Amino acid sequence: MATIKDIPFLLNLLEDDSHSIREHVRSELIVLGKENMAAMKNVFDGGNPGQQKELDSILEEIKRANFHDHALDWLEIEDPRQAQEVALSAISGFESGQDNRKLSDLLDELLEEFLFRYEKADLAQLFDFLFLYKGFSSPEGAYYHPDNSNLISVIERKEGLQLSLAMIAVFLAKRLNLGLYGLNLPGHFMMINKDNQLDNVFDPYHKGAIMPKQTILYLQNMFKSRGKELPMDPASSPHIVGRVYRNLMNAYKHMEDMDMYNFYSEKYLHLKEAVS
Repeated sequence: MATIKDIPFLLNLLEDDSHSIREHVRSELIVLGKENMAAMKNVFDGGNPGQQKELDSILEEIKRANFHDHALDWLEIEDPRQAQEVALSAISGFESGQDNRKLSDLLDELLEEFLFRYEKADLAQLFDFLFLYKGFSSPEGAYYHPDNSNLISVIERKEGLQLSLAMIAVFLAKRLNLGLYGLNLPGHFMMINKDNQLDNVFDPYHKGAIMPKQTILYLQNMFKSRGKELPMDPASSPHIVGRVYRNLMNAYKHMEDMDMYNFYSEKYLHLKEAVS
């Protein structure tokens, strides 16, 4: 079996006249890359220009294989918010290719900045920090863009979908021991406070403002007329991850990138099968 030290030799064989040798070398490189992606990237950066298209293709296949292999690891985590962070971190890392800057690191940086500037750790101060001081908001440009579902990109650009903004607040709230969770409502993704019996619902697109009680009553009556109850419990981890997949599918469909649409469609179906 080949090792990392063999990569330069294998790279030379990528241009071999034999198709079977080229395919064998490609397979060997993919296996090595799955074991050590960082080392593979470092070596590939020094590849000759004539090989670059093939190298990029191999790196993309390694990245997809790694994501597929670990796409459901979060299902083994008991704490829902921790499971959600692990899942969305994997998606964001795959989307951004920033393996060296994980989502958790960016969240910890936000937490450190929050604690430096605010004496009181409550939801009001957290929303003030995120939506007023930091300026997190809805997308100013293309609404249907993958970056709006990539939490690493959302933190860097300060704009994203409702679900993205809500989950950044949820993950910071967990670090502050505050009972904030994601809440799925018809056509919207909100946040709900479970620290007390008030069950206040907060809107990330309105700077964390409390949703008016009459709006919730209207939604409850609408559901009741259909013989259903308005879901007011925190959204489950599979629901949140599945919704992120659907948002990405929608984004790539708008971009007419059917390769990535099919990729996330496959992951969505894989998730549904795993939790059914």
